[in-house]
Amino acid sequence: MRRLTAIALATILVLAVAGPASAHGAGRGFLPPNAKAHGHTLTDLSVEWNIWALGTPGDVNPLLANRCEQSSFDKKIWFMPVSLGGDYEVDCQVPSGAFLVITPGGWFCDIAEAGGSSDAALRTCVVSGFALLTKVEVALDGRAAKHLDKYIVTTPRFELPGPNLLTEDPTSAMNKSYFLIVKPLSRGEHTLRMYDEFGSLDFTAGVTINVTVGRPHHH
Repeated sequence: MRRLTAIALATILVLAVAGPASAHGAGRGFLPPNAKAHGHTLTDLSVEWNIWALGTPGDVNPLLANRCEQSSFDKKIWFMPVSLGGDYEVDCQVPSGAFLVITPGGWFCDIAEAGGSSDAALRTCVVSGFALLTKVEVALDGRAAKHLDKYIVTTPRFELPGPNLLTEDPTSAMNKSYFLIVKPLSRGEHTLRMYDEFGSLDFTAGVTINVTVGRPHHH
């Protein structure tokens, strides 16, 4: 069961890139990988997303509940959920001016999964797991994101409090995933689509997030 959980969590995290800075971004609606969102770097936000996504137990966890949520450290930063397997839709309402942090897939390891507590063990674990990812796609309002390879982030080591989604106790962890930041969207309805595959694991995960920016219209 732990292996399945780790694989599922890993799959969620494939969208952040810590590569060289480049002028070539993912396209309209996305920040370039080296840009800051309200003063926060992509790597900073990838760490915070992981703590938000994995740092609470199942009964209140945002991923299991398919919730999008405002970050605890900046009201302009909103975290989007990911699929833990299967394909489904999620509705999300955000205020005008919000930056959205998304990740279509990747690989997460805690010290139990890594088989050791060193940075090297964690890094080896996420790198080998990430290599199993065979397909990843992101689209905003039907337009596919480009240059996703520039959005791969290997996070520094971070700490999850206990209890969390994996264990009752605090644990160190690391993640290698694709992460993108969606620029503040115009008021109204938008669609975010994320999908990934781990071919050798026979695992696929997709989510369509229906984003309403600003107050919904009542008829």
